[in-house]
Amino acid sequence: MKTRILIAGFLAAALIFTQSPCSQDYPPSFGPAPYIDNPIQNSEVFFGANPNSRAIICSGSTTALQKSKLLLTSCSGTLIGPPVPYFPGAYTRVNPNLYYIIDQIGLRLLRMDSLGTETLLGSITGTPLTNLTGLTYNQANGLFYIIGSNLSQSQIGILDTVSRVITTIGSPTSVCAGAISASIAPQGGSLFAVDITYDNLCKFNISTGTAALIGSLGINANFGQDAQFDYDGVLYWAAYNNAIGAQLRTIDTNTGGGTLICNFSGIPQVTSIATIPNTIPPVCRTNLNLPLLPASTTRDSVNVSFGIFECVRDVNVRIDNVIHTWDSDLTFYLQHLTQGVKIINRVGGSGDNFINTVLDDQAATPIALGTAPFTGTFIPSNLLWPFNGTRTDGVWRLVVTDTGTVETGFLNSWCLVITYSTCEGVIQTIEIPSYYNLSQNYPNPFNPVTKIKYGLPENSNVKLVVYDILGREIKILVNEYKTQGTYEIDFDASALSSGIYFYNLEAGDFIQTRKMLLIK
Repeated sequence: MKTRILIAGFLAAALIFTQSPCSQDYPPSFGPAPYIDNPIQNSEVFFGANPNSRAIICSGSTTALQKSKLLLTSCSGTLIGPPVPYFPGAYTRVNPNLYYIIDQIGLRLLRMDSLGTETLLGSITGTPLTNLTGLTYNQANGLFYIIGSNLSQSQIGILDTVSRVITTIGSPTSVCAGAISASIAPQGGSLFAVDITYDNLCKFNISTGTAALIGSLGINANFGQDAQFDYDGVLYWAAYNNAIGAQLRTIDTNTGGGTLICNFSGIPQVTSIATIPNTIPPVCRTNLNLPLLPASTTRDSVNVSFGIFECVRDVNVRIDNVIHTWDSDLTFYLQHLTQGVKIINRVGGSGDNFINTVLDDQAATPIALGTAPFTGTFIPSNLLWPFNGTRTDGVWRLVVTDTGTVETGFLNSWCLVITYSTCEGVIQTIEIPSYYNLSQNYPNPFNPVTKIKYGLPENSNVKLVVYDILGREIKILVNEYKTQGTYEIDFDASALSSGIYFYNLEAGDFIQTRKMLLIK
């Protein structure tokens, strides 16, 4: 095991270096900011939006199915991967590189990447009503919802993709007798299903499993089809129209009607469809060689200029190369606009370096359970989802703090991978502070009610207590686990006498006390 050795001369040199601009953004941050394989030689990073949504479909005949990629303005696609030796009843997308598939006949679960490469995960158990007919990923809560039908009744459930066990929700319903697909919008909410028994669109409550009729689909639908929302909230339907054959359509989730986009020529059926999120090419900062010094903070940033109407749907961070002894000295924050998330919080113990470390909310392993140099994909110390819904434009800043007193290192390269879509209405943001803080109460002096505001940069156990001037506990305002964010609570002192009081916040390793004055 490594031990720390404090050398006087080294410490003196380190103290001198802390006078350098380590606490400021490095000038190259606003100079050339290249991204992989396409260097940009001006002060901002520009990208052009793809005006068309895209999808992966599986089409053909029952005995000869093939995966393809296509733009959702055309029924002509490009083949990917080998022919499919099973019957894929549904696709669902988790992120641009991760999809799940159900084998409707074999009752099995598979995983697929964006190149069409598949991995068989195993059999599914707990299937509702004989047939698995739909699968969808709910980005809002991270759960997979599945639907089963016997063409007389349908029922939804939650699928655990690790154990592959289905937990059914509610009871079977004949309101949506022949549910053939499952679709949840990126913002979450109800589950929509195409009913091929009565040619209707249905909506399921994902908490109770009850179904409601939306309206007629307007065509005579039959078996072998799928539907999925894209990130702009449009429900695309790979349909089978008894009168025409396989079609690509959209569905109006308010009425059940929709629009024909195109007919698939010479293709008997399209069994499944998964939209592909629009992803900005990785925005990378390379060859930085920025020093990481004891008790010092280093910042680097890129300025993304992509379009005022584009909003983040998902963001991953790659720490491509950080050379530093004793990794647990380091904390990493990502900041953008009003958001800030501590993405790596003192992990790795006495291990060294971060090499090709990918932080992704949809990963399987928390970074706290990884080992240096953390090569691979990990769940960040705090999830990146607070950036979802914010504008893509503006400065994205990586902030690295060395909390130690001896070891040094360098930040050499890091990248952002941003998935986006067109913004929908007013963007609601969540204020995530960069550090723990306890604000002065307002108003102060007060009578009899005042507001106390505090901020958590990460999920923490929080205790907020009011004391009198003798140190006696007057009231516990908060004593529970809180997720990262900014909170405000009212303190009612109606039952107290005028005088000086103190309020104390404990959250993680943070402790702070402030004074307030009650005047009646």
